[in-house]
Amino acid sequence: MEIGRIADMVQEAEEKLSPLQIKLKKFGKWLGFVTIGICIVVFGIGVLREYLKAKSVRDGKKE
Repeated sequence: MEIGRIADMVQEAEEKLSPLQIKLKKFGKWLGFVTIGICIVVFGIGVLREYLKAKSVRDGKKE
């Protein structure tokens, strides 16, 4: 009976994060946003380059 109560208490106990874990969690979130931002910028540059290349080819054929 006592072992069951101890097991219940352990399961109900809140898991507190250490200061290092909190900092790592914040850093991971920040790093994720920065990575997504870089991906969006690189994708945008690629799309813009292809658009400008296609436009120059199109404009060159009209003349």
